[in-house]
Amino acid sequence: MPWKKCPHCQGLSYSAATTHEEWICPYCGRDIQDVPDHVPDKKELEAQRQRPPRQQ
Repeated sequence: MPWKKCPHCQGLSYSAATTHEEWICPYCGRDIQDVPDHVPDKKELEAQRQRPPRQQ
């Protein structure tokens, strides 16, 4: 799932949509459409699966 890091508030925003006319940060409400998407590749996804769960 692609995500973006808001340059204004540093919040992470995830989206399963395939097209976006605008992408609004859920934390500060600004349009982050022009921020490049980050789409994890296969190596990143495998590394995430192998990490131990976070303890609270």
